[in-house]
Amino acid sequence: MFAQVLLPVVLSILCCFPLVGRAFAQEIKQPLIDQGRTLYLTYGCAVCHGKEGTGDGIGGKNMHPPPTNLHQRKEYMHGSKREDIVFSIKAGVRDGDSIMPSFAHLTPDEIEAISHYVVSLQDQ
Repeated sequence: MFAQVLLPVVLSILCCFPLVGRAFAQEIKQPLIDQGRTLYLTYGCAVCHGKEGTGDGIGGKNMHPPPTNLHQRKEYMHGSKREDIVFSIKAGVRDGDSIMPSFAHLTPDEIEAISHYVVSLQDQ
């Protein structure tokens, strides 16, 4: 009886937990993402990467290669994982005429927030 009636119910409930966990995690991260967007705009990331992160900022017009379109994971030079983005923010990036300076002067919390915002752009 258990295997025929209750087991499917129990399994269907357990299958929902990853979805609930992901939604809860996103809910927790949203304030961090919002803070990251504010810092992204405040510290001038948008000057090169563009207001929406598409790589079309005024400061990057003459760069070759152009600044990374943050929505396109394959364009990230040092990887698109959050840890890779933290590294790029701290160390900077240089490739040809494209130069992203180091932002190591930012606090770890600020870099963390910006990295969460940048990762959130990848899903759009």
